[in-house]
Amino acid sequence: MQNVARAEDAAVVAQVLAGDREAYRLLVEKHSRAIFRVAFRVLRSEEDAEEVVQETFLRAYLSSGRISAPGCTASP
Repeated sequence: MQNVARAEDAAVVAQVLAGDREAYRLLVEKHSRAIFRVAFRVLRSEEDAEEVVQETFLRAYLSSGRISAPGCTASP
């Protein structure tokens, strides 16, 4: 089951790298809750945890032009 989820994520990342903003939204929706939980456990502040989530996805988006996914043939 984990391999299927990873393969699905890899496909979505490939779409993001190809410029698909909707695919990026899907990644944010899927993973933001988990990032929030980790940040909240560390920071013990909802506001700070939300900021970490926003910063995480902003940095990921801004960096997407400089990375490539394994098996991805999309060029940034």
